[in-house]
Amino acid sequence: MIEVLSRCNAMIDEKKLEERLVALEAAKSWSPRVVSRLEMLLRSGTDEALYRINPIQFATEKSIAEAEGIDLFLHACVAGLFDMDWQLVCPMCSDVVESFRSLRKLHTHFHCHLCQSDYDAALDDYITVTFTVSPAVRSIRFHKPDALSAWDYVFCYKLTPGGVLPDGVPWSEAAKGLVRALTRIEPGSAANLEVDATEGALLGQDFGSDAQFFFPVARGAGVSPPHVPVVLDCGKCVTATANVAPGKVVFEVRNAGKLPAVFGILQLPMATFQRPKLHFTPSLSGKRLLMTQTFRDFFRSE
Repeated sequence: MIEVLSRCNAMIDEKKLEERLVALEAAKSWSPRVVSRLEMLLRSGTDEALYRINPIQFATEKSIAEAEGIDLFLHACVAGLFDMDWQLVCPMCSDVVESFRSLRKLHTHFHCHLCQSDYDAALDDYITVTFTVSPAVRSIRFHKPDALSAWDYVFCYKLTPGGVLPDGVPWSEAAKGLVRALTRIEPGSAANLEVDATEGALLGQDFGSDAQFFFPVARGAGVSPPHVPVVLDCGKCVTATANVAPGKVVFEVRNAGKLPAVFGILQLPMATFQRPKLHFTPSLSGKRLLMTQTFRDFFRSE
């Protein structure tokens, strides 16, 4: 534990942290220990805990009133401890379709690559507001998404934990059990992804574009050819024709585009698989934030 905290402290700019905490403490009259609880998070929280913080969840976990929890993060944002993000979240898969640092850059129509669906969102529907620690105060790996592992990119950067299945399990956690291969493929490079297919279907997905493939998996289908070539280019996925049966299958995925691709293969339990409808844990909606006096006082330009 001491070693973990030591590594965390090594990434903290102590001078800036202290100065900004003092400014936050002086901003208003806070309830006892509210700022100290936030300081503890900044100093010892994991990278995941300091990325896209839900102030409603933070308030609940720390036994703080919701209104004060929202005020705390807004004042902390003004003090330079956190950056505020406006996010368009897909209601079908909890994918962060787009993220903005300013409300003025936000739009209400969006397209989800994962669901291949288009939505019109309102401020109280799919637009949520979260807070991430400022890189000037403490560096975390999510400040550099292009350097993330494929796993972190998909399950921490792309998907939010807010979308929950009827049984209470976050969809992002359930989706991990479907993944059979996941990797980052650089432009001009290729990867051989071996999958032990079972009956149902295999879904291949570039998590940064609309490029997908879909193969039903049925007994007696055989595999022709045994190695299935796949080409990613300009947001499209071109595959060879193949009949896939349960067993080992190798997909030869080549990135012919100009940008890195994070590509994964998911095993679906049936060819007609439909994702269960999600419900979302309480979060700070864009509408609620706009109705908050502290936001109106400090972010009039928004």
